[in-house]
Amino acid sequence: MRAAALAILLLIPLASPGEEIYHWRNFTRMEGLCGNDVRAVYQDSYGRIWVGTGSGVSVFDGMWRSYSTADGLISDDVRVICQDSYGRIWVGTSRGVSVFNGERWKSRTFGDDPFANYVLSIKAEGENVWVGTYRGVNRFDGREWELWGENEGRLDLGVRAVLRDSSGRLWFGMEASALYSVLVSRFDGSSWRRFTATDGLPEGSVLALAEDEEGRIWAAASMGVGVFEGESWHKLFSLFPPEWIVSLTIDSEGRVWVLSTKWLARYEGGKWSYVALPEGADDPQCLLVDQFGSIWIGTKRNGLFFCDRGVRIFKTPPVSSVAVDGMGRVWVGTVEGVEVIDGEEVHHLPLGEVRSLFGTERGVWVGLKGGLVLVEGDPPVEVRRVADLPYDDVRAVYVDSTGKLWAGVGLFVSGPGGIANRFSALAEITPSGDVKIHPLDYTPSSIAEDGFGRIWVGTFGGGVAAIEGDKW
Repeated sequence: MRAAALAILLLIPLASPGEEIYHWRNFTRMEGLCGNDVRAVYQDSYGRIWVGTGSGVSVFDGMWRSYSTADGLISDDVRVICQDSYGRIWVGTSRGVSVFNGERWKSRTFGDDPFANYVLSIKAEGENVWVGTYRGVNRFDGREWELWGENEGRLDLGVRAVLRDSSGRLWFGMEASALYSVLVSRFDGSSWRRFTATDGLPEGSVLALAEDEEGRIWAAASMGVGVFEGESWHKLFSLFPPEWIVSLTIDSEGRVWVLSTKWLARYEGGKWSYVALPEGADDPQCLLVDQFGSIWIGTKRNGLFFCDRGVRIFKTPPVSSVAVDGMGRVWVGTVEGVEVIDGEEVHHLPLGEVRSLFGTERGVWVGLKGGLVLVEGDPPVEVRRVADLPYDDVRAVYVDSTGKLWAGVGLFVSGPGGIANRFSALAEITPSGDVKIHPLDYTPSSIAEDGFGRIWVGTFGGGVAAIEGDKW
């Protein structure tokens, strides 16, 4: 049942209200990257970002530096990157693997077979480094190499992902094969178990494996995502060409991120959220969510995109006003209602066209084209609607230091010959609900209180006026 619910949530259209949009920066050859065809991105223990391209590998530590075959790489056709427990950087290419100790590169191949040297994955687990190729996985224990292949879970089909879970079991994500149906092989130290699509896995090559905080194993295949819980797989969803899954990762806060060729999704607290891909991020190929929560996406033609999640943008209808309540929530008034941004969650309240907002301790006063309402609570709901206003078009709203509510209201009526008749007023509303009307010659646009308790009203075309008691 849980898997079905996840699937429904993930298939919500990405253009839905509240879709998260971030500020992105693009790195290409122009900024110092060695190539625009980015296949791998990795953060090492020092916080440096390593980027594998079709033209070598670049590293960013405040400035870009690049390495190629001229510097000792076995090939510029870089596919994967990893760091071992000694701090060495392993770079997998289509012709073998190269290891960087901080000063120089040392390379290794696995025989004369090109498929045995085409590196699909690298994973460092304790003292072991696993190098997956189309002919199996090569285990390096610090001294010797050992090939695990046909007899070890049919790993000779090609190993695209390696994971050691919290119980010590080894999981291998496989290259999809027309002859064999094995997609994931698991080794518990004494025996192998193979999983196929009939066990609940999505179709396609398994590109990534990860374990979440609850001990569930996530598998990203090219045509969907599956979760292993207990002793069975649950398929969360499936995709169909030309849309594919590209990558999956779990960040330092336990959030699951899934990248496809069309979108980026995040699973947190039982809910899926969406992040809009940046313009130009066509054909994404790899994903990193670094230790600071920043997002890195490598693309086939347009280099590397970086997003600092501290800067966020939300796609909404046209915005008229913004306010913050005492709970730290951000309220955004639009032509369709209010968007409430509460941490990672966004609530939509279809109140109608919003003219103005004023934050309270637990919510906001909302000035609408059709009245004045108070919205409070968690989740936010309408708790009060003000009656006895002379006009329903509330252009400005304010609560003063004594607790009085002030509402600037107006009304436009078309008269003979298309001439507009304008009626405007400032409504003074006491905490007990009594309403007093102060006529205005011009439509109010904003309200504020000065240090002497006077109320100032800005208007459209009539300047600014102050009211003290009953006097303007």
